[in-house]
Amino acid sequence: MKHSPDAGFTLVEMLVTMVLGVLFVGTLYQLYIVTIQSATEANRDAKASIVGYELLRREVGEGTPTPCTNRAANRNLTTDHSLDTDGLPQPISATIIVDCPYSTTAPQISRVSVTVRYGQGSSQSEVRHAILSSQ
Repeated sequence: MKHSPDAGFTLVEMLVTMVLGVLFVGTLYQLYIVTIQSATEANRDAKASIVGYELLRREVGEGTPTPCTNRAANRNLTTDHSLDTDGLPQPISATIIVDCPYSTTAPQISRVSVTVRYGQGSSQSEVRHAILSSQ
């Protein structure tokens, strides 16, 4: 068999192809990691939103004083087992504020605001929800 010098790929061509392949696979892996992190963060925000809406429902369901009175409450949700906080990083806390945005024109209307905080340090996040209520 006669070998021709033009047949096949050279070592340099193979190395360049392998380097480009590694860069491509590395880029795909980085994209995968970012996607997983974004999905995890979205799931945590959704869980915190569910907790916030549940706290709003409870607060409005308990009845708002008529006429409206300003009040605030802080709750440690780490020890509140009536709420499903699985998957949220500790510590988990909530602040519930009831205020009277229209106290002069409509004193029976209350604004109930809930802020749910989870995590600590640079990874701390919060979700806020509010609703107007009248009774």
